[in-house]
Amino acid sequence: MFAAFRSARRNSSHFAMALALAGGAVFGAAAIAPSAHAQEYSSGFVEVYQPIAALTQGEAPNYEGARASIEAVLAAAETADDRMAAGNLALIVGQNVNDDGLRRRGLEVMIASGKVPVEQLGQYHFYVANFAFNAGDYPATRAAIQAAMANGYVDNDSDDRNDPEYIFMQTYSAEENAPAAVQYITNLAAQRMAAGQTIPERWLLRGLQDSYDGGLINEATSVSEMLLHAYPTQDNWVKTLQVVNALNELDPAARIDFSRLMIATNAMTQRREFVTYIEDLDPRIMGSEVLRVLQAGTTAGQFDAGDAYYVEVRDIATPRA
Repeated sequence: MFAAFRSARRNSSHFAMALALAGGAVFGAAAIAPSAHAQEYSSGFVEVYQPIAALTQGEAPNYEGARASIEAVLAAAETADDRMAAGNLALIVGQNVNDDGLRRRGLEVMIASGKVPVEQLGQYHFYVANFAFNAGDYPATRAAIQAAMANGYVDNDSDDRNDPEYIFMQTYSAEENAPAAVQYITNLAAQRMAAGQTIPERWLLRGLQDSYDGGLINEATSVSEMLLHAYPTQDNWVKTLQVVNALNELDPAARIDFSRLMIATNAMTQRREFVTYIEDLDPRIMGSEVLRVLQAGTTAGQFDAGDAYYVEVRDIATPRA
């Protein structure tokens, strides 16, 4: 509907994963070996675990074979160390057979074991959120994100794929629950504004999009005010005013004031907007202002001197200006 602000199609594969098993950047590249510390593992678990873990070793690992038997390993786990090793093996196998469900389960088992280092818990929970989101399990995504943030996970770059609050909001958008999405992000934004903190522009743009998609008139106005307070760019004036204009039925006098605001902020960019403004003014009555609108429309590339409408309006307005 709008040239500058089109409704985005939702995509459930939102995250970019950073699991680096091959390099061991986050998790071990090889399965844990219980036999090296037998006193920390139950004997029954070691007996089940070792032959399955061996399938992941050597120059020609058999990850599919390991996947076929991974349930036995998980079921055999009795102690915290058992569960940590079983989850690690499930994660590694899942990574190598490209099985997100198995990767997620491995992470969850490792977290539940209580053996994940405290400083890594936030990251582990965030990876669980990733797999839950891509599986369309949005309640689980929100729970995992809350756990990630409670354990110190923070967004360390400007990529929205690693922004936990933004992704939390996206779960509501994916469920087509625009009111919840907008309420969540506006509450967060208000808290940050009150504390004098920066609000990511992407939060407010997403809130504006969801307000428009959901036909949320009051919410669109609130988000627009926040967005323009924090990021008063010409592009954001265009987006906010187009959305607010689309969602509100204004009487002619109010439309004139709205059009004046659009002109003042260089947010009037479409021919129909200039024409509506001119018709509301009436070139027979407000000739001087109509001529200024014609000039603004010409500057914006929406009219030219040979345009029949332009010529007609100009000829009516000029003697009355």
